[in-house]
Amino acid sequence: EGRKLPDFVNRKLFVYPPLFCYLIILSYHLFDVSLHSALLVPSFFGIAIIIVAFLIAKSLYNSKVAILSAILMSIEPINWICSQKIWIETTYVFFASLAILFFIYSLRNKTYFIFTGISLGLALLSKYQAILALAIIMVFIFLRRRQLLYEPKFWQMLIVLLVMLLPWIIWNIVDEGFVTLKDFVIANCSFKSFR
Repeated sequence: EGRKLPDFVNRKLFVYPPLFCYLIILSYHLFDVSLHSALLVPSFFGIAIIIVAFLIAKSLYNSKVAILSAILMSIEPINWICSQKIWIETTYVFFASLAILFFIYSLRNKTYFIFTGISLGLALLSKYQAILALAIIMVFIFLRRRQLLYEPKFWQMLIVLLVMLLPWIIWNIVDEGFVTLKDFVIANCSFKSFR
């Protein structure tokens, strides 16, 4: 007989976005189909996060804080763990952090808004939790820089983000049907399945 499986095992869950898988496939094509090739993706982004942390700290503070930030990020255990496993986290954190960096740059030079949108798109195509980066940007704008809402480059950023996500959204609607936020939360965050 054995133990009864949780309900979610028999239910089709909302699928992760495709970017991480495509990056692993790219690594397979560049090197070979092996565990080591797959591990290159999270390892690369784990190292790249350190560089982005340095650049964010330098743009907000100074070089000393940037060096300290890079040192702290390089010894941060969760980054190490995620870089050593075939997990999505380093990829989406890299692109979400890159979006924050480009947003900081765009406060001084509006042309960086387009790179913010691209980075947000890549982050969301890695993992849905990257929506937090967009939320941080929007909260900052509403609380501190409302004039950016009248900036055409800001709206271009949002359009680029939408265009990048549209194929994935359409694919999910075709494959899954229209999924509401309530359905998404119930499918992915329900703890009833574990009782």
